[in-house]
Parts: sequence; structure tokens; C-alpha cells
Amino acid sequence: MNSKTAADIAQRLLAAWNARDLEEFIALLADDVEWYDPAMPDPPARGRTAVKVFAEDVLNAFPDFKYEIQPPICAAEDGSRCAIVWRISATHLHPLRPLGYAPTGRKARIEGVDVLDIRDGKVARILTAFDLTPAAEQLLGLRLRPIPGTLRARIAVATQRLLAHLGRSPLNRLLGQKKDAKIENIMVEPMTEEFILWRCLHGGPLSRNTIDRWPSDSELPWERYRKRNLPLLVKLIRTYGACAVIARDGNRIIGQLRFYPKAVWKMAGAGELCLQQDHPAGPADDFAAIDFPIPSQIDDKTLLIHCLMTGSPQQKENPYQRKGIGARMVKTLIQWAKANGWEHIEANSFEDIPIIYEITGNAGHSFWEKLGFSMVDRYPHPYLKEQSPFLEALEDQAKLIGIPAERARDQIVMRLDLI
Repeated sequence: MNSKTAADIAQRLLAAWNARDLEEFIALLADDVEWYDPAMPDPPARGRTAVKVFAEDVLNAFPDFKYEIQPPICAAEDGSRCAIVWRISATHLHPLRPLGYAPTGRKARIEGVDVLDIRDGKVARILTAFDLTPAAEQLLGLRLRPIPGTLRARIAVATQRLLAHLGRSPLNRLLGQKKDAKIENIMVEPMTEEFILWRCLHGGPLSRNTIDRWPSDSELPWERYRKRNLPLLVKLIRTYGACAVIARDGNRIIGQLRFYPKAVWKMAGAGELCLQQDHPAGPADDFAAIDFPIPSQIDDKTLLIHCLMTGSPQQKENPYQRKGIGARMVKTLIQWAKANGWEHIEANSFEDIPIIYEITGNAGHSFWEKLGFSMVDRYPHPYLKEQSPFLEALEDQAKLIGIPAERARDQIVMRLDLI
């Protein structure tokens, strides 16, 4: 590698973007590429799949997006880094996913710089820098920065001073300390036989005192599920070491991540292994009586994540959601899986639509991408073919954020390789 080679890679990268040749664009990136762009809703994008999704979203929203390189391209002598000054022009003609910003039909012309880190002939990191405010002003057709001395500037300053005062107030600091302490005190660990979470958290957090007190008005056969699930979960723990990660707030379980070996999922009688449904959505009543393969007999060392839940997504108030607890449970699983010889983890996900987080035991694909997972497959979800209240709500929310209905129905398979 030398400076000329690095400059050539940079030129090919932007040329592929301008040509809408995303296959060539992605081929120039390292598998573990990281791209930081201030226009991303939650930068950086990690991995080829996440970068491709971002590129597709931008090019769909701005079909005429074009880079113009402003020479020279500055590159290190050893070719490990180069900087490109560019000018772009782009017209906002379609919704910008994943947030769904509506098209304005306006054109923006901005200047910025990309700094590329290059490793083994591939781009390993992209740092994009430009002033987002004037770009937004051009696309919106209004000035966002207040002019000193104007009424708008005085209102902005007064608002900032009020927020600063509230941020310094003793009550706010006290509430903030209590909130942070609550989250920090939550314990995340693999589930053991000490306490078996044999049912899920749809009705709220569970403890030793409440897990066997199910709703009296529920039509679910709770006693039968308990007799089926308890021996099954104990057998899974004894055979593989764990089958769930739980999050505790004191003596209450407020988070769960259930996972099973792929080999078990494929066994007759497993069904979809949902603990609160009958077969085939749940396991057969006698599934625990079947001989399970021990780890040394399993060739495909893949764990499948069945569900991920923090608090009770179906409750109006859920103080545990979006506090990083789900990510902590996934990281705990990753550490446990590595220590116990597993090679891959897979999770089913969907597009990033609010109802997915609010009601189901799943997460959008962006959640998994932030944890290093990559998209390996997507296909129409078999249970989302017929119209239902859930599907109607799903499609309505998808429409509001610019996601086509057919994409909203897709199940997306995310995968993390541990070796």
C-alpha cells in the first residue's frame, strides 16, 4: 500500500456511489467497517450490512445524490489513511428512512470531507464531517440559526436558559440520581435453576411470589404450561448450561432474553418454542421427555434468540424500556456463548417500527446492528400474511415513517459470528 493506492481506492469508492453500484461500493469495504456520518440517526453504522442499509436509504431519498471530489486527495505515505474534500448536490424526493422524514423537493449543496482508514486494501473506517445545519436549512427552506437581536434569537436564548436552570435544579438532580441508580443496580445474568422464569413478562415483572399467580380472568392454560415449561427449562439448563439471560431489579425479574441451540429448535416437537402458546407455536407437552443432543454432538454451534423483553412492553408505563438493559442482556449472552464454545448467534428481527418494540418480544434490525450483528436473510413473515389488527397497526406505523408495507411484513435474520 502507498498513497497512490489509497487515493485510487477513495476515487473508486465515490465513483461506485455516484454510479449507484452498491455491490462495488460494499466490496471496497472491510467486513467490520465503521462509518460515522452526522446525518445518521444513531451513528456509527458498523459492518457492511449496516452501511449498505444506510446507503440504500440515502440514495432512495435523494435519487440524484452526487459527489464531486475537490482535488487533491491527501493520503498518508503508507496508504493507511486519506482525506477527500467533496461537494455534493442532492434533491430530497422520497421519505428518508429509518425516521421517515417527508420529502421536501428541495436541493441541497454542501461541502465536507471524508477521512478513510484503509487496511489490507479495504476501507475499514469512514469519518464524514460537514455542517448539518446549513444542509437542513436548504432542505427545509427556512433558517434554523437565529439572527442575533431578533425576537426569535431572544426566545431561543430564554428557552436555553430555562432548560439550563431546570437541569441544575436540586429536584431534577435528585430524580436523575434515583433514576440512574435504579438502572445501575439492575443485575444481568444467565438464568439458573435457583429461579426458573417459566412464563414471560407480558403482564409485568415477575418474582418468586408472583410467578405462580397468573391472571384469574386469563383463558390461557397456565397450569398446563407450568407443568410443560418447568422440566423443559431445567433440562435445557442442565444440558447446555443456560437457556436465558435475565435482568433483576431487586427480587423482581424485569428483563428476559431466551435462546436455544439451533439443533434443539430443529427437533420434532420443538415448534417455535414459545412458552405461552400451544404446539406448534410452542413446544409439545412431552418435548422435555425427548433426548437432547449434548454440546459435543452438535455440529452447528449456533444459538437462536427466541425473544427479548425488558419490563412489560404491553403496559402503558414501562420504566425499564430503552435504558440499555436489552443491550446488556445481549452482551451477557455473547460473553456466555464464547465461554461455552458456541460459534454463532442468530436473532429474528423486523424493520425499525415502534410497535415491534412495544408489543412483540423482538427488536428492529438496527438494535442488532449496533451490537455487531449483520443481516443474512429476509423474507415475508409466515404469520403476517392475513390481515389482523396487529398487521394493520404495523403497516400504518410503517407508512408514517416511509417504510413500504411489504418490507414491514418481512422477517429479518441477524447473525453474529463469534469466531
